[in-house]
Amino acid sequence: MTQDRVEFEKREMRARVRASLGGISPDVRRAWPELTLAWLRTSELWEAKGPVIGFLPDGTEPDVEPVLRALAAAGRMVAVPRIGWETRAMSARVIPGWDELGRWVETRRHGVREPVEGCPTLELADAELLIVPGVAFDRSGGRLGRGGGFYDRFLARVAPGVPTIGACYAAQVVDRVPEGELDRPVTMLASEDGCVACARTGDTP
Repeated sequence: MTQDRVEFEKREMRARVRASLGGISPDVRRAWPELTLAWLRTSELWEAKGPVIGFLPDGTEPDVEPVLRALAAAGRMVAVPRIGWETRAMSARVIPGWDELGRWVETRRHGVREPVEGCPTLELADAELLIVPGVAFDRSGGRLGRGGGFYDRFLARVAPGVPTIGACYAAQVVDRVPEGELDRPVTMLASEDGCVACARTGDTP
């Protein structure tokens, strides 16, 4: 498949999946963090002590914030991305206090909530768990982002073998995500239907 064809299929899929997100009920949206946190607390990932990288969701994405707060309360260092809009790159910045989140977060371009410049930087090689957003995912770990390549470049710098959870609703899980050479997969998916390992990795949650 040519790169032009891949990009065409990605655009088509983004439009189709985004249209379906409006049909997700408030009950499902409210249940997502509770279900994911319940699974995480029974998995071996909860027992680890190393740093976690998550994200600050917008109104369309699953609400991972309660999950990140719980990880921080359990003693984990929790970071979220800050975007270098000019360089088209992201860095991971540690939130010093989740109980005072408004102090450490600002809204920047496109309404994206990001940590302020003064938050400490976390080296990606030190992260032991990532929770990432996406427009669509498939069960082999394929991830479709928003099209800027920010997360693919970000994930390329993470140490091999680090568990990466794709945070999504079931409506975002498709048969196959069109993938290019630079696209980076996730190792498991967390939706309201449960948490599953992705087939290509062989990992188990």
